Amino acid sequence: MTKEKKKGSKIKIIVLIVVLALIGAFIYMMVSSASMMSGMTMADVFTLEKKNIENKVSISGLVESQNFTQVSSKLQGYNVSDINVEVGDKVKEGDVLAILDSSDIQDQILQQQSTIDSTNANTEYSLTTAEKNYNDALAQISDGSYPEIRNAKLSLDNAEEALRKAQDKYNEQLDIQGSDRDSQLISAQKGVESAKYELDCAEADYLEAKDDKENEDYSDIKSLKEAYDDAKKEYNTRYSTSKSEELQKAREKYENALSNYTYLSSMLEYNAAYVDQASVTKAQQELTEAKSELAELEKKYDIKTTEDVYEDALQAYTKAKADIDSANSIALKNAERNFERAKVSYENAKNTLKSIEDGNDTSIKNYKEAVDDAQTAVDTARESYELARRNAESTLSTLKAQADREKILSGNDSQVINLEILKGKLDDCVIKAPCDGTVTAVYAVEGSPASGVLFIIEDLDNLQMKASVKEYNVSALKPDMKVTVTIPSLNNAEFEGVISSIAPTGVKAVNGKSDGTSSFEVEVLIRNTKDSGVLIGMTSKCTAVTGSAENVFAVTYDSIVEDEDGQSYVYTADMVQGGNGTATARRIKVDTGFESDAEIEISSDELSEGMELISNAGDLTDGGLVIISSALGEAVQNATAAE
Repeated sequence: MTKEKKKGSKIKIIVLIVVLALIGAFIYMMVSSASMMSGMTMADVFTLEKKNIENKVSISGLVESQNFTQVSSKLQGYNVSDINVEVGDKVKEGDVLAILDSSDIQDQILQQQSTIDSTNANTEYSLTTAEKNYNDALAQISDGSYPEIRNAKLSLDNAEEALRKAQDKYNEQLDIQGSDRDSQLISAQKGVESAKYELDCAEADYLEAKDDKENEDYSDIKSLKEAYDDAKKEYNTRYSTSKSEELQKAREKYENALSNYTYLSSMLEYNAAYVDQASVTKAQQELTEAKSELAELEKKYDIKTTEDVYEDALQAYTKAKADIDSANSIALKNAERNFERAKVSYENAKNTLKSIEDGNDTSIKNYKEAVDDAQTAVDTARESYELARRNAESTLSTLKAQADREKILSGNDSQVINLEILKGKLDDCVIKAPCDGTVTAVYAVEGSPASGVLFIIEDLDNLQMKASVKEYNVSALKPDMKVTVTIPSLNNAEFEGVISSIAPTGVKAVNGKSDGTSSFEVEVLIRNTKDSGVLIGMTSKCTAVTGSAENVFAVTYDSIVEDEDGQSYVYTADMVQGGNGTATARRIKVDTGFESDAEIEISSDELSEGMELISNAGDLTDGGLVIISSALGEAVQNATAAE
């Protein structure tokens, strides 16, 4: 054997001896560690730090429109001849969506009109009372003299004038803010004097209106009263021989019903706020019944109905009396409101003067508040004016319907009624949009019958999310709660949202009973979705923060224990010097606070940021030795590396 071969063999032997020694040392260390760990708890530690914790409820649903309208035809059996819109078209209320084939209806209208013309060629409709009422109301609305509109417009003008004056006074006060106090006092004193004068005038107007109401003057209708008395006297004289107690009661009942109906009609005409249409309709029905009962009794007692003059005089007098009563009532209400406003203005003027006399700077604030109050009054008056216009239009429509009905019933009876029905069908052949929006579905087919839903119109700019929420989550949600809505298909784009409604009961089956799902429907309004790419039908997710705590110490529930008295504790690990990863568990008394799904807030004077706490505290005792799992792992890694 050569020298080189002998030398290589010696090196291999030396390396083998070193490896065996290292393995023995590692085995000795592991045995020693196992002996040391006997009776100790393995502990996991974490670093304590301030954080934000919160509870969230997440739900999923679909995007839909806040406004969903199905359009159907009122007619059955008529084919669609033209369709004017497609899916995606934007429409306005009243736009024509489709037209039905109306050729048969038009032929029927021509035939019916021909029949009416041939049988009533020389017949003309007389102007009924209903037509006169309609024409009078139409003229008053057109020229602005309709009582309710006129009064509302007057109130609006007064409110706008009061706003202008308040603004002028406020601007004037700003201009003189830097002037001497004497000038301010003079101006404020004049303001008080002016306000007192306005108050005195308003009070005088109120007392006058109150006196007019309590002592209503009917002198202007004296001639109508005399004509009524004369007509009634003539009527009673003419039929005195045939009167009976029963007939007299029926006649009095009719007169009372006529007076009541005339008064209520007049009140409705002047101001619909004091009487509704239902009361007028009921009074009209009672008048009709009383009139019919009187007519039957007169026929029973063989009295010839020659009382036109008497009835005309009675109606003219009662109508004029009711107009005076209504006008005085409304005048009293207006005067009372003006009187109250004058009181407020007077008190404001006195407060301003006192503020300047006391040397305060609150006068500017008072003037600004007066401007704000005047603006509120203008807004309210404008709403009342618009309401008066709508009420007038509604009254006009009612009068028009009454006039048309009387015209129909006055002469041609069933023939004219049938004609009007056909004309109504002809109008129904034009399918119009009932609202603004976008056409999202077209089910109508040209040449096919117009049955079922023909179109769907939705508002694409105002969207909402509808979701089903389990019962254990729904209790944490509240109406008007702000949420975050995420659209996954738009790269999780986020939108502000607010819960608009929560169903009061769980989802029910068709039979009205719970279907056993224990879930509740929740609607969430989605903000600012216009031109964002959000489409109806997209999947959406909603996150609602139901509670939170900010910048607090928080630990997992496994890191905290309670004693038999309910006191909570956590454990910190105090490392033992040279203990090979061992530590002493030290108990710290803590108070608990907000709880999230995963963590709980803790507080104590002994806690500090960066402290090492033990996360598995369930089996620990105060002062007991524990082995830190992370330190043991490092020792094993070092030993393995040394091997």
